[in-house]
Amino acid sequence: MDEREDKPNMLRAKIVLLEMIIDRYHKVIEESETKTVSEMKEMIDPDRPGIRELIRDIQERFTDYDPERDLLSAVNIMLDLLRDITIVEPPVLFWADPEEVLRKRVGDRMDLAIISCSAMIGLGCPSARVLVLEDGTPHVMFVYDGKHQMIDLINMIVKPLDPDLKKRYSFNDREFTNYQEEV
Repeated sequence: MDEREDKPNMLRAKIVLLEMIIDRYHKVIEESETKTVSEMKEMIDPDRPGIRELIRDIQERFTDYDPERDLLSAVNIMLDLLRDITIVEPPVLFWADPEEVLRKRVGDRMDLAIISCSAMIGLGCPSARVLVLEDGTPHVMFVYDGKHQMIDLINMIVKPLDPDLKKRYSFNDREFTNYQEEV
């Protein structure tokens, strides 16, 4: 058997080994990955190098970018640029670094929400917030032209924010709102 034929078996074996490690150390991993409200807010940062590069890539597609006029088009360009990131839901709580997600093109939906929210703030949308629904699904919500919108990160589309959604919490770089405490 040559090296090329053995590669799939080696990859499967590495995956099994990594699953064993995660199973054994998942409590330790999750304890070290737990974030406070302040730490979650700090994750939204339009000035991170990878986010700045994403913003620059988006703005360069406009002759004279103006968020009041171009934000929705910019968001759709952003979604196109992020669409090729492979979504993998980790078996443990794990907060990835946005630059690493952008570089390696793999992350979970929360990673996409954090990247999208950070980029939108950098694109001139200070109302952008990561929104986590009761079922744990992250989205990004924002106000544009007086209308409440959301980015559905499952389908990678912008749509009107459904006021009847069951929200758990939302946050951006300035605020954290726990909707379950409001009930």
